[in-house]
Amino acid sequence: MADAGQTWSQTAFDNVMQANGLGIAAVGMTVVFVALSLISIFIALLPRILEVISGIFPEPPVVAVQAAAGGSAADDAPLLAAIAVALQHELEQRPGAAGGV
Repeated sequence: MADAGQTWSQTAFDNVMQANGLGIAAVGMTVVFVALSLISIFIALLPRILEVISGIFPEPPVVAVQAAAGGSAADDAPLLAAIAVALQHELEQRPGAAGGV
């Protein structure tokens, strides 16, 4: 046990020194520093890595869907109205719905 003249902080620091606390802290900080450095390097290299990967696995071409010849937005109005009614009905039937949308 510590002498009555020693303060709490002196005995706590003695415990750290006896258990090699400074060495453990230094190793822990080194591990964290190295890990964060590796993550930072990976993030910096990521655009180059993705360029190489996109050369190996190219994205499939996007095919644009064209509207039917002669079709207009006015022709879609009944269909859009039916979709809106069905959606409104489903939302009102949902449990916990507070008065619809």
